[in-house]
Amino acid sequence: MEDSAQKQITRKQHIVPQSYLRRFATLTENGNYQIGVGIRKKDGHGFSAATQSVKNVGYIKDFYEFDCRKDIPNYWENYFAEVIEPFCGTELSNIIRKIESSQNTAVVLSHEDKCNLSVFICHQIFRSPQALEKALQIGQKSIAESKRKAQIYFNESFSPFLQPFLLDALNRANFTNDEIKDVAMQSMSNVSKQEERIDALLNKTWLVYENQTQLQFITSDNPVCRRNCVTNSFSFEENTLKDSNSIILFPLSPTILIEITPSHLLGSQPQKYDGRKFLLGQNDLSFIAGTDTLQMLQCHRQIFMSLNTLQHLDELSKASKIND
Repeated sequence: MEDSAQKQITRKQHIVPQSYLRRFATLTENGNYQIGVGIRKKDGHGFSAATQSVKNVGYIKDFYEFDCRKDIPNYWENYFAEVIEPFCGTELSNIIRKIESSQNTAVVLSHEDKCNLSVFICHQIFRSPQALEKALQIGQKSIAESKRKAQIYFNESFSPFLQPFLLDALNRANFTNDEIKDVAMQSMSNVSKQEERIDALLNKTWLVYENQTQLQFITSDNPVCRRNCVTNSFSFEENTLKDSNSIILFPLSPTILIEITPSHLLGSQPQKYDGRKFLLGQNDLSFIAGTDTLQMLQCHRQIFMSLNTLQHLDELSKASKIND
């Protein structure tokens, strides 16, 4: 028989907050949030449309359960619930409300708003499957290189009698994949490292867009999109938070989008744009479609949208050339 602690473990572990996804969903009469979902097809060409409850999308079973923390079930799931989920409620609602009620070109983001959004954005980047897979690759390479250097040192510095014992100990000193991922998550939650990442984002220019067209912003299970404006690459290596050519696009709702862009791209006076709201109309449809395309390209497996937008999923896929 399962003990009571085991029964309370959350198995559906969301890689994007449910409270964030509800902003793209419709509240039904029975109190359920329904959202339009595009599920990437197995062959990678296009998406299958579906309507789902928010609680049943954007999760991976036991994704944050690492063997090295088996004595503390839901350690990272609880961390996100305490640190990230609350921001997606009242704080994010207040930011969106301020944006929607302000005039075009008004300053709508305070320093505090940008700091709070930065915390959310950084966590969302580093909690993603893509980020943890990259961390695993880097960790494995780093461990292999460290062992190689240690082996050379042992061979050069110790007697032939001791070398076999040292090399045997070195070969047995292994990190599991779960341990490497857990170290990456600890780096994500480290306060001093968080401050460095926030500073990197604050050093860029923040633009806020309110979409007044019928073509809405969509989001995904990897909603913080990054693109290098020089190489056009989506890779982690060419889109570090400090990269002077990397742009971040992050939708807060179907009508509100944040762009964090390198200041040098905005001419000699980028500060006059910082934190300001800009309305998007019919002349901006290509930009809106481009941001939706990035969500399709960079998602882990699912894209999310309002139920109205779901009706046009095939058109969105064709417009974005997602099948090419």
